[in-house]
Amino acid sequence: MDLDVIWMDLNTKVPYLRYFFRSEYASYLNTASTVLLGWLVVSTITHLVRLFFVHLTASIIAIILLCPTTIKWLSEQLGIDFEIIFNEIPDKFRQILKHFR
Repeated sequence: MDLDVIWMDLNTKVPYLRYFFRSEYASYLNTASTVLLGWLVVSTITHLVRLFFVHLTASIIAIILLCPTTIKWLSEQLGIDFEIIFNEIPDKFRQILKHFR
């Protein structure tokens, strides 16, 4: 289809659009469209990453709850001692509370 035909059709149906498509506004329209396109790309990527991490986190929690020996084996492989970590949590809270008193 011819671009002039589309432009004339738009011009007759929506006459106030011609004020926005003047040549002095071209740089503003270019900037606005670039910002909107960038926002769309970034928000889509963020949404996909969040979507994948939610399922990954839910799967890990389900494995931990259904089979605790798996997390015990994994912690032995990584060298993490959860008993020490859980015993240190109350001490850390006490240290934080001392700063607020």
